[in-house]
Amino acid sequence: MKYEHKCPTCIYLGEYEDKGKEYDLYCCPPAHGKLHTLVARYGNDGPEYLSGTPESETAFRALPLIEAMNRVTYFKQWNIV
Repeated sequence: MKYEHKCPTCIYLGEYEDKGKEYDLYCCPPAHGKLHTLVARYGNDGPEYLSGTPESETAFRALPLIEAMNRVTYFKQWNIV
């Protein structure tokens, strides 16, 4: 993990690089039957992250969130997430 992320429920999915920018990818498990939240942190400051759910427009426009979605799908196959 390159950047500080204080959410105790998020699951770390690994690092990702896109166009020279480095990200830490996370998945926050759903609360009350809702969707997972995908997080791509690119700095230690509070607002230095991207986030979205698998069904949000944001997730399909940001490559780091697409990668996080792919990793969640892969890890679900192995019951890791």
